[in-house]
This record gives sequence, C-alpha cells and structure tokens, in this order.
Amino acid sequence: MATYAAHAAQNAFRMAVFNDVCGEDTPETVKPNTPPQHFGKEASEFTKAACLGKTVRVELVEGHTRDKYDRLLAYIYLPDGRCLNTVLVAEGYAYADPRYDHPHKDEYARLQARAKKAKLGLWKDLKPEDLPYYYQPQTQPGRMP
Repeated sequence: MATYAAHAAQNAFRMAVFNDVCGEDTPETVKPNTPPQHFGKEASEFTKAACLGKTVRVELVEGHTRDKYDRLLAYIYLPDGRCLNTVLVAEGYAYADPRYDHPHKDEYARLQARAKKAKLGLWKDLKPEDLPYYYQPQTQPGRMP
C-alpha cells in the first residue's frame, strides 16, 4: 500500500468526493442526469466536514488504484487517525460496495450490517427503491445488504 499526505484545503474533499474512496459507495448528489439519491446531501455534508481544510493521509492499494471510470480509489485517513471509508459505512453515510474485491471488503460488510440493524444514517428511513442497483432484490434475489 502506498501512503501519501495531502493538505485538504480542497484536495482531500476532491479526493473523497470526486474520486472514490475504496470499498464504499456514497449516495449520488452531483451525478449528471441523476437526481440526488436518498441521504446523499447528508453524506456529502459529513464528508465535507470531515475533510475540507484538513490534512489527511491517502493510501492507495497497488494494482487497485483506478476504477473502470478512471477515478482514483483510495483509503482516506482523517486527522484523528480514523479511516473515512470505514466511518462512512459504520455510521450509515455509505453502502459497503460488494462489487469489487479490496482488503477491507469483509470488514465493511460487517460494519454495514451493524449500521443497518441500528438504523443509522441512510438506513433509518430507507425504502427498497432507495438501494443501489446492486442491492436491488431483482438484481440479487433474496440478498439484501
């Protein structure tokens, strides 16, 4: 894993929002031709508050630095040492993304299950149609997050 330090006057927020933090999927808020998704505004505001104007540590996993859209994939560590990716899933600001392998895939699935059970964040008022397509019942029959 390669580690980089970044001062985030704007860079960390761009890294966290306009690229992808590895292993999780936050609801869309700025995707062209797509209305803001359930809990997207709250997830975006949380990420801004956590990163904007702060120094963060960015870790890249060798061989897994870009997605199919050429977005940079990274683990972002906040000034207090917590991993933003982990916090987003654990506190219900993001879904654990099961589509791709990464070093924390099992951990994120467990954190998502806890957040869902506790009805944290996006899980509080979630309707089936709010789920990402890869968790929709017709996509994966009988498999809900």
